[in-house]
Amino acid sequence: MPDDQQLSLKFSRRRKTPLPRGKKPPLTPKRNEIARLKVTLQHVRPGIWRRLEVSTALSFGSLHEILQIAFGWTDSHLHQFYAGEMRIGTIDERIEPYIGDEISAENQTRLDQILPLFDHLLYEYDFGDSWMHRIVVEHMGSREEGISYPRCTGGKRAGPPEDCGGPGGYRELIRAISDPIHDEHPSMTEWLDGSFDPDAFSADETNRQLAGLALREGWKRS
Repeated sequence: MPDDQQLSLKFSRRRKTPLPRGKKPPLTPKRNEIARLKVTLQHVRPGIWRRLEVSTALSFGSLHEILQIAFGWTDSHLHQFYAGEMRIGTIDERIEPYIGDEISAENQTRLDQILPLFDHLLYEYDFGDSWMHRIVVEHMGSREEGISYPRCTGGKRAGPPEDCGGPGGYRELIRAISDPIHDEHPSMTEWLDGSFDPDAFSADETNRQLAGLALREGWKRS
């Protein structure tokens, strides 16, 4: 398989015309292909990323659940997707004044309606910390026989702890826990309960959790 930089360059050339703001996704028959997505957390170094393969028959609401598992988030905050100028997320009268009024319902918008139109999307989680995930559409094709989806085929490093202050706060946290003489080393270590390893990542554990999610949701996996 080509390295990550080659893949990103190859697929970034598939530039599509964005949907105008407020325009609904096209009504298309379900394609039920498999999309290979490279998802990278923005403004964080060293990079935190996951490579995922998901059915395009799933909704964006389902993709949200997959991303929560893939990055170790706890679904404790608001979220939304950006496809060009189009936004996809949860429509709720209680929060709509905060996030704006032109948004497509994530549970009624399928991946196969949107992914063929764009080379990449954005996923924002936690509007306070504003964790932005860049989703690059690397490939769309047929299912492989004997393979269960969704699945994670690779990744690097653990997702950040919840409520750590976004990319800037995360950088300070890493400095503190990595330096025993840092002024905030004791407090940050205690806050994390000594259990956070920024380099940890297990595709096997991610796939175990994805299998549980698929079972609960009743998704066709193969």
